[in-house]
Amino acid sequence: MQDITRGDFGNPQIYEQVRAHNNVYDAIERSTYFRQILTQAMGTDYPPESAQYSFIGMQGLCWIAERISMTSAGVCIDIGCGEGSLSNWLHRLCGRKITGYDTSEKAIQIAMKKNHLNCNFVVADFCRLPIDDGSVAAISALDCVQHAPSPLLLANELARISIPGTRLIFTHWMRRFDPIMLARYDPLCSALSAAEFKIEEVTDLDPNLNIQFRVYAYVHANRKLLEEELGSMLLDSLMSEAHHLHPRRSKVGHLAVSAVWDPN
Repeated sequence: MQDITRGDFGNPQIYEQVRAHNNVYDAIERSTYFRQILTQAMGTDYPPESAQYSFIGMQGLCWIAERISMTSAGVCIDIGCGEGSLSNWLHRLCGRKITGYDTSEKAIQIAMKKNHLNCNFVVADFCRLPIDDGSVAAISALDCVQHAPSPLLLANELARISIPGTRLIFTHWMRRFDPIMLARYDPLCSALSAAEFKIEEVTDLDPNLNIQFRVYAYVHANRKLLEEELGSMLLDSLMSEAHHLHPRRSKVGHLAVSAVWDPN
């Protein structure tokens, strides 16, 4: 296992992200407080037995799992898997064995301790995956693509590991466009299109970001307790997200996108 906290990947940006994510997952492992906030905000849509650090609920997971099930038999991976809860849910919903990859050693340690028997977990940078060319049938990437150093690097790496017909399902915060407009105007979707991924479906996981801003409201109302339980880093990150998204709320959605690699 590569220890990327020592900078083995040679990218200072990734190194700093790893340090931040290790600290967040360390805090979340020690406290159930943020999980309680998510449970309260999502209600019955919160994935049971989860310790996720994500805004994706059961309806979104079912949508993603259905698309994974549409792919041919083969390797399925979940990049940016965090502590593995959602990887395990995808396995339970679609019956496919999942290998999760994350840059955070702490997140992977937590995932491995949970001993999800039908999931494997590996520390890796998702722009430099330890995977052979043309060997993956399905790729999920949940609330993580924004951490890639560049959309082009990510798109080219995912194309490298794909076989014709590989389905990529990812979630991200983007302008509410149809597939054609996303491929034309969104930086990541444009990069994926250039790498010969064809965007087929788009769905809005949280119309008007109502659930997400409910989380922000709970966090703001209990910010002192959150800071005591989890430290200032997670609190500052969430408040920064809220400040950034609020003026764009009417135009930006938490979208799930399904694309197929179709090389000419």
